[in-house]
Amino acid sequence: MKAKKFFAILMALAMIFTFTVQSAAAMRTLNGVTYSVNSDGSLGEKYTGWATSSSSGARFYFEDGERVTGVQVIGGTRHVFDEKGVWLLGRTNAKEDFSVIVDNDYTIDLKDGRIYFDVKVNNAYGKSGENFTSGEHFSLFMYKDSKWVRIPYVSDYAFTEMAMYAGEDMTLSYSKRLSSFDHDFEPGIYRVLIRVGGTDVRGEFNAVGTPPKPETPKPPVANPEEAVSNSAMR
Repeated sequence: MKAKKFFAILMALAMIFTFTVQSAAAMRTLNGVTYSVNSDGSLGEKYTGWATSSSSGARFYFEDGERVTGVQVIGGTRHVFDEKGVWLLGRTNAKEDFSVIVDNDYTIDLKDGRIYFDVKVNNAYGKSGENFTSGEHFSLFMYKDSKWVRIPYVSDYAFTEMAMYAGEDMTLSYSKRLSSFDHDFEPGIYRVLIRVGGTDVRGEFNAVGTPPKPETPKPPVANPEEAVSNSAMR
């Protein structure tokens, strides 16, 4: 009788184990690399694709076994992930009148010493030929400590506003030196927010590299001719 009970317990445990393996996410992480899991429980290829944490509900995207971070274009949609790989948002801009575009896969190298991006006027709006306003001003944010933090401009910074007509395949370019902002720039995830045609348009990008050191003002060099002239007048 005891043997039958023991055998029944073993069978129950085996069924529970099988159910757990089959129902669990088909992924396993070893030494920081995530692999897919085959039906027999063996490791498969390095995992590429979406995954959701069963405990927190956070979403991640893996590429060759590693979580992606920053701004990534996946399946034609721009996605933003924090420094731990947690998905923040996704946007296609397909139906928006204006969209922010940053070259080099939405990555800016801080060593260039400036923030630069384009605003693309989508053709459906561009063909209308409507007039709209846009200016040099845009707001800049950095994602830090799980929130977007606004980066202020230096004091007394001035901007201009202009009116223009929409056109097909129209692109507006914006650029600001890092020295325009009261901020010590560092690599991370940034966001620009600009008002174009009465619409708030935002776009995210990665910042990499090290910003150039501020130039130290050089003392004025005396004019030799002026120095001779002054000495002759004494």
